Amino acid sequence: MKSRYNFFLSCSIVLLVSFQYLLLSISFNEITVSIFGNNPFLTFFSFINDVFLFVYPILVFLFLCISMRFMFQIFDIKHISTYATITMVGYSNLPFLLGMIFYNVSVLFFMKEYPSSVDEIENIHFLFDLQIKDFGLINKLCWFLMYYMIFAFLYFKHKVLAHQALLSTLAPTLLFFLFSYMIKMFGSN
Repeated sequence: MKSRYNFFLSCSIVLLVSFQYLLLSISFNEITVSIFGNNPFLTFFSFINDVFLFVYPILVFLFLCISMRFMFQIFDIKHISTYATITMVGYSNLPFLLGMIFYNVSVLFFMKEYPSSVDEIENIHFLFDLQIKDFGLINKLCWFLMYYMIFAFLYFKHKVLAHQALLSTLAPTLLFFLFSYMIKMFGSN
């Protein structure tokens, strides 16, 4: 019963992160409409952006769960079930949930000035005098904490060897970035 509760709670965290991304997208779409006006072309791309940002955390979650299961097969780690993997990756999205809540609260309630042009968007000031570039740093911190939590779950809770836990956590993402970089390099030639 407790594992089922943890499973649903971890999946709920991922869905809440998705809704936070959607809320952020809607907020910035409103800013875009205030700058450029409302037109069908902009409305279409706003809708596509909303859908993509809602699905993005779910896709990252699925990618991590599936790729970690493959890594477990490579290392012959059989004692971690699929439910445990989903729960572990779901709970590791908690830093993103907290970061996105902070980001949305800052955008919705603490935006100190409303931008009137595209150039002003980078210089918007929020709560604690933060700017867009500062939220990029917070985002990187959330990614680091997510990967650390996955590693910690594997190493401390599931007693996976340190190098196997580290490789299971990082190798799929690093390979994805490597292939993306190679495609980008070959595509630009």
